[in-house]
Amino acid sequence: MILKGVSLPQKNEIFRLHRGQDVLYYSRRQAEKVLESFRQILHKFHEKNPGRSGLPVSELQSQTGQFIPEDLIRLAVKLGLDKRELRKEGDLLADAKFKTKLTDKKLKLLEQLEAIYREAQLSPPVEKELLDRFPINEKDLRELLRILREQGRIVLAEEKLFFHSDAIAEAEQIIREFFEKNGGMEVPEFKELTGTTRKYAIPLLNYFDNLGITSREENMRVPGPRLRNE
Repeated sequence: MILKGVSLPQKNEIFRLHRGQDVLYYSRRQAEKVLESFRQILHKFHEKNPGRSGLPVSELQSQTGQFIPEDLIRLAVKLGLDKRELRKEGDLLADAKFKTKLTDKKLKLLEQLEAIYREAQLSPPVEKELLDRFPINEKDLRELLRILREQGRIVLAEEKLFFHSDAIAEAEQIIREFFEKNGGMEVPEFKELTGTTRKYAIPLLNYFDNLGITSREENMRVPGPRLRNE
């Protein structure tokens, strides 16, 4: 989470932050030091992974090799965004000047790979099927899948099982419309509504459970907390 509505201190003034009943104090110099660590990590990451969009904040913190208070991390990230030294893309942070770079061959494979997931809808291929179909090794395939995921074009439902984001959105809409008229959904009903098989229906329902769209009660799915609170 990024701090909002906060004015950062100038030079080395003290930044005051309230956390419940506690008051925390950080200097701008402290925030800039953390920001510089993040920028160095991102620079190395971008050089090594030119096709990937960035890193999540949690991974940036772990790569510093030291404990950094969460409030100070948020402050450093906000400073980087305000100074336009960092760029945020979804849950990822990147150096503001970085642009993803892929070879023409990999760009073509990336588009072909996404097209396969889009056309497959809720019955996507497994990794072995993709390796048999593409002139690519396992390492490069996983890199391309990671890029598609980071760009929000595919979604990881469970280990090594991806769906196109459009298919996930359509499945969520089907669930929402079902619960407008019904109180509970069984797996066979979900299969029939979405046109998929049990092989994919169970991971999909578990995915929506984790999102709070559905909740499992014995052998049925009922509206999850996100739906109930809307």
